[in-house]
Amino acid sequence: MVGALRKHNRRPGAVELRSDVAGVAEVAAGALLERCKLPAGTSATAIAHHLGFRLEHTQKLPGSARASCIKGEPGTFELCGIIWLVAGQDRRDDEASIAHELGHTYGAEDHDGGWPQIEAACERFAEALLMPRAEFIASAESCRWSVDALSRKWRHAPRAAIEQRIRDVGGRAAHESEAA
Repeated sequence: MVGALRKHNRRPGAVELRSDVAGVAEVAAGALLERCKLPAGTSATAIAHHLGFRLEHTQKLPGSARASCIKGEPGTFELCGIIWLVAGQDRRDDEASIAHELGHTYGAEDHDGGWPQIEAACERFAEALLMPRAEFIASAESCRWSVDALSRKWRHAPRAAIEQRIRDVGGRAAHESEAA
């Protein structure tokens, strides 16, 4: 899977998300939160349960996948109300994986960019679902873009996702601005 939310992702050579696709992902995530009538900062687990998804853990999924929204046994790839997670992940990584899988179901795929763009769009959707843009920017400005403070505020998002969200919204992490 391509993306920033999991530790191994957004590596050199990863797909750069087109701005129109990023916009679709941001809007889709906002619409889902609004549809669910849930506040910013709600865990992806709570959102998935609210939507009727069941979360299941397994020892392994195909390839390097950390989560999948599939029917039946892992590897069958028919969408349904189960999100499979690889057992033993960090709780925040699970939240990011769940949010990513919700992106596949709730609109992050509504574009013509092919699989790499779909995966990148689902990563942006996950960031936007876990850390909605306006609320994230307000909280980042109030703590002067401190990743540590933002990690405490956005307790369901992995640190790598917070760092990527800062870049995506055009902010600068405190440690980066101090070094400049």
